Amino acid sequence: DPESGGSPTELALVLRALARHAVTVPLAETDVLAGWLAAAAGVEVPAAGPLALAIGDVGAPAAIGVPYAADAEAVVFALHDGERLRVAVAAPADLVIARGHNLGGEPRDTVAVDLPDAAFVTVDAAAELDRRGAWARCVQGLGALDAAVEYSVAHTREREQFGRPLSAFQAVQHT
Repeated sequence: DPESGGSPTELALVLRALARHAVTVPLAETDVLAGWLAAAAGVEVPAAGPLALAIGDVGAPAAIGVPYAADAEAVVFALHDGERLRVAVAAPADLVIARGHNLGGEPRDTVAVDLPDAAFVTVDAAAELDRRGAWARCVQGLGALDAAVEYSVAHTREREQFGRPLSAFQAVQHT
């Protein structure tokens, strides 16, 4: 958000660096997605502390795989209703949250969608939320690829075969 002193370029640099070093913090979900969606919907969120983004469908009993929901200051719900989103904010203490983890050991919780209809605001933001999420994942992918290249180059310089580093072989030099 440029108003908070950060531009998309600066955010991309931070997301890429975090991904390069495999730092497991939900910055993309918190700042890029949940904060933006709450502002776009005009719903109030706590001034400090992380947000969790619970994406689901209208009528579904729960949002599944919500990063760090139990540890957030607030959960921003984004329930798909066709091309539109129904958005609401709630404190984790007011929600039923079942803690869980993904295969990487990161918190991925299941959050019951048990808010009154009056708590939701409907906005035309589904496509933009998808675009922003895809952008964040692409930037994070670049960070992970940066690390893969760095490790591959280091391996070919350090690993020896037939008395020479792998990087000295012609087949490796041409790739």
